[in-house]
Formats: sequence, C-alpha cells, structure tokens
Amino acid sequence: MNKLLSQMSQFIQNLFPKEEVSDIYKDTSINNEINSQEKFVKETFVEKIFVEELFIEREEKPINYNKKSFYIVDKVLVLYKGTSANVEVPVGVVAIGDKAFYDSTNLTIVTLPDSLISVGSQAFYNCQNMNSIKIPDGVTSIGAEAFKYCKNLSHVELPTTITEIKASTFRECSNLFSIEIPEGVTNLGESICLGCNKLKYIVLPSTLNYIGNISISLEKPAVLTKDDSNWNLMTSSIN
Repeated sequence: MNKLLSQMSQFIQNLFPKEEVSDIYKDTSINNEINSQEKFVKETFVEKIFVEELFIEREEKPINYNKKSFYIVDKVLVLYKGTSANVEVPVGVVAIGDKAFYDSTNLTIVTLPDSLISVGSQAFYNCQNMNSIKIPDGVTSIGAEAFKYCKNLSHVELPTTITEIKASTFRECSNLFSIEIPEGVTNLGESICLGCNKLKYIVLPSTLNYIGNISISLEKPAVLTKDDSNWNLMTSSIN
C-alpha cells in the first residue's frame, strides 16, 4: 500500500507541475478547474488502489491438504485414500465427489468444512462404522445413495440451505433413529429411508412438493410415524 501511495504522489506531481503553471494559477477560474481535476485524479487513483488491495486480500489461497490421504481436483474431493477413523475434510473443498469415501469402513467420524456446497452420489456408501454426520450450512444438494449402508449411522444433522435430497440417501442405515428434513427442501427422492429398521419418526417440511414422483402438500411441518399414510413413501420402494 505504501508503494502505491508513493506512486500516486509522484503521478500527481508529474501531472500537475505547479512550477510550470504558476501563471495559470493566477486566474481563479482556471485555478478552480485545475484543483477540481486534481481532486478527481486523486480520488480515482485512491479508488484504484483500494480495488487492487481488496483483490489481493481476497485472492484465493490454495487448499492445504495431505496428498497421501486426499485426491482433490478443482476444489472437489475426488477420492479419500486414507485409513483414519477420524477425518477432517480440508477447508476450501466445495464438493464431495461421487464415491469419494466409498467403502471407507475405518471411518467413524468425518468433519466437513463450511466451504462445502454439495455431496455427491454414493459419497459415503458403505462407511459402516460412521456413527454421525453434520452437513454444514451452505450445502444445497445430497446425491443418491450418499449414505447407503452406513449401518452404524444413528444421527444426521442436515443443513438449512439444502433444497434437494435424492433417492435412497439413507437407505439401509439400520441404526438411524430419526431424521429431520429442514424447511426449504422441495424434493425428496424415493426410498430415502428404506431399510432403516430402527427409525421412529421423520420430520417433513412444509416446503416439500414431491417424494419421488408423488405430489405432497403440507400446510405445516409434519412429524411422520409408522401409522402415517406417507410413511411408506419414505421407507419403502415406490416402484
């Protein structure tokens, strides 16, 4: 910034060398015009400095991660190659790719970054020992079968920003006790919770329009239990 300010000062001095226009300055109207032009140049130069500095400050930093454990391309976590039980996805990752953690049976806890916006199909397929997952706000979609066969998964926290959950997302999560679909979700794929034998209740949002290809109309959030007519839409195969 100091260097840029020095450049601005030199630029203005060169543009308005007062020793060369001393006679002109005696004319009040011309003097006012010069002062006005000088002020404009100063303000423009300062604005340029501000924009450049702001751009530098916001310049994206590369994602810092262990390349032995993660394969990341264009901010997408394509593949987890590690064997740890506790995994923290690097900050800056915006998507968990399809099958990124497929068959990571050692995984018990995974921490997802706030930079995340999507979870791909079968992303955590058959992560049998993962017991809970918190998907951060900012995520808008979860792919089909993303958590299928996560048999020890008992707690799921979904983001308030999500709008769509695709088919069989939690299928065969046999220890899942309950699930709350946030307000804002408009579409659920079919058989979201098929095979979730310990499931006691499901909270559906008032914004929901479809489960699979079945139209749903709710005036307010609804708590489904096994006695509800819509229960089978969530826990059985529609086709």
